Amino acid sequence: MKDAKALGIIQGAVSDDIFPIISNEETSKGAWDILHQEFHGDKQVKSIKLHGLCRDFEYTRMKDDETLSVYLSRLLELVNQMKGYGEDLSGGRLVQKLLISITKEFDPVCYVIEQTKDIETIEVQEVITALRGFAQRLDRHAESTTERAFSSMSVNQKGTQSSSSSGDAKPKKNWKSKGKKWDSKPQNSVNQGGKPDHAKGKCKHCDKLHYGECWFKGKPKCYGCNRFGHYIKECDQANKAGKVANLAN
Repeated sequence: MKDAKALGIIQGAVSDDIFPIISNEETSKGAWDILHQEFHGDKQVKSIKLHGLCRDFEYTRMKDDETLSVYLSRLLELVNQMKGYGEDLSGGRLVQKLLISITKEFDPVCYVIEQTKDIETIEVQEVITALRGFAQRLDRHAESTTERAFSSMSVNQKGTQSSSSSGDAKPKKNWKSKGKKWDSKPQNSVNQGGKPDHAKGKCKHCDKLHYGECWFKGKPKCYGCNRFGHYIKECDQANKAGKVANLAN
């Protein structure tokens, strides 16, 4: 029962990619030996893997498009793997690696740490905290710069639209209809007496204000519908009203 319980614990602790390697083992010792051989191996295998990790550690650098948090996670994961193979890095060496492997935008804080702290005695967590604080400051400056850029862009767009709209605007032409005498005079013309034309009074034919000769001059006017061109005896509306009145009576 203890062996079965130990085998279940081992199987539950490994990932889905590693589980098929030990799925056919019936004892906990057999599964443990396979895992030990796979990930540790003998001294020669461990030495080869450790050399590869040390080489990766020496050549690891922070990328230009990589954030500080991602780089720290990648570097510390590599340090933990080296520790698993027996290579225990000192705090001074890890601090030195941090200061020389990050991008140039962190040079000010690195210079302050090198001038004010002892690299051999300073804690790794203290350096990481200082770097993260400086990264947050850079992010705030980047956000403010982006906001100013967008605000200036919107202002420039508005100015361009207003200038383009003002440039496209053309003076309106004073169109005049052909064949009408009352269109030939300007809107604010002045007569010989010094008064505007609209001060002359309403037309005696159509009882409206207009310029020039009346369009309805000489035409008959119906007193039933108050329209020109026919008499009341020829008016359809007046005759229809009279028929309705007779029908009501």
